[in-house]
Amino acid sequence: MALIYSELVKAQFENLAGDPASNPTGLVYFNTGTGFPKWYDGSAWRTAVDTASTQSLAGKTFTTDTVFSSTGAITVPAGTTGQQPGAPTNGMLRYNSDNGAFEGYQSGAWAGIGGGGGGGGFLFNEPQGEAPTRSELAGERVYEYQASITQKLIGWAKVPSSYIPGAQVNMAVAFAVTSAGTDDVRMEAVATLIKSGTAVTSTTNQHTSTNADTTLSGTSNALNYLTLDLSDGSGEINSVAVAAGDLIKIELYREAPSGTEDTNDILLIPSATEVTFS
Repeated sequence: MALIYSELVKAQFENLAGDPASNPTGLVYFNTGTGFPKWYDGSAWRTAVDTASTQSLAGKTFTTDTVFSSTGAITVPAGTTGQQPGAPTNGMLRYNSDNGAFEGYQSGAWAGIGGGGGGGGFLFNEPQGEAPTRSELAGERVYEYQASITQKLIGWAKVPSSYIPGAQVNMAVAFAVTSAGTDDVRMEAVATLIKSGTAVTSTTNQHTSTNADTTLSGTSNALNYLTLDLSDGSGEINSVAVAAGDLIKIELYREAPSGTEDTNDILLIPSATEVTFS
């Protein structure tokens, strides 16, 4: 019997928990497991989605490549460091509201993806009770390291597949100072090499580095850079060679210089700070 649209008042599709064995082309039913109607197009079952409204895909798994063809944007999960998933798996992506940056889970640890302010940057985590104060300078997120106070930030860097064995690993730290100082500042980095299969809490393979004193220019909020070596000149940390795929945990401190210390706050700029592997 043919159904004529003008005479159709109400029709109810059959409710099933899974695809029926008999599947003639055009067959439609309501899948009670997914909460969506499905139809058979002659070769495969397809799921109907209401494009005029928001559909919940909570708990759903995509088993093929997914293409977003709009010109808008997708919104990824966002939350604090303390709200990271309790059982993360490689490939997870989220926005860390504490750090103001995207992060992904890879090789057993959360690591930054890009950075704030449009730069490549470096994502730092803020250890509770030990981190410098987060602030803002010219619309950019910064961390205020004070003189004579033990404060630290922690970050993770994954050694890229393009890494050439034996190349030195460095961190270029970008910072400004709150006032027009002309004295010296110094930073310290403690780098820990984490190999595959090694506990991420290991402190066995460490390298500690301080830069030579950096003398300030006397210009308030002037951009400065200093370089800290995370490995020795032959690409080793504690005599263990750095290799592609390794993780390097970085703890960054302010250190007293050998000269006269500038007592202004150091404003570390994470979006302009980076780790280099050459």
